Amino acid sequence: MNLYFMAGASGSGKTAIIPHLKELWGKRIAVYDFDEIGVPKDADTKWRQEFTEKWLQKLLSDNQDACLLGQMVLLCARYTSPPLRQMRSPLYTNFFVSYCHPPF
Repeated sequence: MNLYFMAGASGSGKTAIIPHLKELWGKRIAVYDFDEIGVPKDADTKWRQEFTEKWLQKLLSDNQDACLLGQMVLLCARYTSPPLRQMRSPLYTNFFVSYCHPPF
């Protein structure tokens, strides 16, 4: 299973590229927008971390190649949550993180 994460600041184009990724990848890779779950106006780092973990649990349970785009909190290995620790199992061959930024 390959999991792709594309993160970036507001206005960096994450949502804008979703239709293009869906067209490019078709059904081979599921594409999700982090904000599909509904993000409160006062979403802080703690909230984003908790819901990043919920997304990871969903992606792991779906057991298919997937891409999640949004403002998420991915912790380094030293501080990993249970879903991230699971990703080190032999099931997961690739884990990719990309950062989008607005053009200057």
